[in-house]
Amino acid sequence: MSCFDRLSSVFAGAVIVTSIVALLGHSWWLFDLFSHFRIQYLALSLLAIAVFAIRGRWRGVVAMLPFFLLNAIAVEAARTTAESTTGLRATFSILNVNVNAANSAYAEVLDLIVAESPDLAVLVEIDDSWLSALAGLDETYPYRLEQPQSDNFGIGLISRLPLHDAAIRDLLGTPAVSAHIDLSGQRLRIIGTHLRPPTSARWSRARDLQLAELGRWIGAEPGPTIVVGDFNTTIYSPIFSAWLDEHGLYTPARATRSTISWPTFLPSLGILIDHYVVTDEIVIDEFIRGPAIGSDHYPLMATMSLRGSE
Repeated sequence: MSCFDRLSSVFAGAVIVTSIVALLGHSWWLFDLFSHFRIQYLALSLLAIAVFAIRGRWRGVVAMLPFFLLNAIAVEAARTTAESTTGLRATFSILNVNVNAANSAYAEVLDLIVAESPDLAVLVEIDDSWLSALAGLDETYPYRLEQPQSDNFGIGLISRLPLHDAAIRDLLGTPAVSAHIDLSGQRLRIIGTHLRPPTSARWSRARDLQLAELGRWIGAEPGPTIVVGDFNTTIYSPIFSAWLDEHGLYTPARATRSTISWPTFLPSLGILIDHYVVTDEIVIDEFIRGPAIGSDHYPLMATMSLRGSE
């Protein structure tokens, strides 16, 4: 066997192992980290099949096919959008962006908000400097709920529409914003959040507890609710997908090249960790990724409607 064939076998073996490990996210936090890259595993398994076929190594092709199918099924199964509906509906738009506290490209973010002109925007990782920069939008977005912090967990909600019952809430150690808006006689609750990144066993556990707490918040108040922000997980995670199912929640369609949100500096490993999570009273009509704005996250824009509203 040539050196190339040996290397291709090692490569295929790595794809097989990571594809299997990605199924075991519930058992160990490190395994859950592997679950987020299903699109990459799908592409790599297809590449391995192509290499084996070109080299006439048909046993390798047969060995890789189950894992190509495994990843293809996982990617397709993650399409968890709310069902469409007919009739007149009240439509609104929300910008979701992690500005990155270390990012000083204030003008780019403000220009983006002006250009997209969302009804509301959830801004993650704002500090005092970002708060000062956002003051330039006071006239257009007079309704605000902001908690700047220097630890990357500051958060803000700015709105063209009046905010009711607006409050900063403690989500087990990080602030979240919570408010209601009125749309065509219906009241919609908006929660903005930034969950802990799973960079250690302790913080992974903290993120999972924050998800559970968010579920309690949502369940405690019936009615249309949307949670917007940086969840530090993807819809391919068995933990996150089980949480969505448990609480009857939905996200937009699976991540694609045009909707990955992080990291901007390594797009080949890009994943969608910034989300719009909605109850079934809300329909997500459009979901797009915005341009780079100096952050390690891409901004996301969603247009939504309330079912049955006129």
